[in-house]
Amino acid sequence: MSACRGGVHPEWVQVGNETNDGMLWPVNTGDPGGRVSVNGFPAFAQLINSGYAAVKSVEPAATVVIHISNGYDNTLFRWMFDGLKGAGTNWDAIGMSLYPSTTNGHLGRPMPDEHETI
Repeated sequence: MSACRGGVHPEWVQVGNETNDGMLWPVNTGDPGGRVSVNGFPAFAQLINSGYAAVKSVEPAATVVIHISNGYDNTLFRWMFDGLKGAGTNWDAIGMSLYPSTTNGHLGRPMPDEHETI
């Protein structure tokens, strides 16, 4: 990575953005039925692990983040990260989006079990 050679060393790198429905469609295509992809968590984990390995090969100290949206939805977070963990996915931190205008009244109410989820 030329940035690292130039003295720029990121503290964190996010692999994907709001990947609630997987990534790289149609290889990993999401659907409104709540499944991460037609290929399941193992295929999704393979993509994330490739990104994780690439980041660590260039900047071993960087924190690798997996990021999903709907930060108010504890069920989504448990499903996603339990599924990724079960598929052997590597990550260092969880990123979360929460949009006040689209939270359907969830803003301001704590997420159930947030201490366990976060």
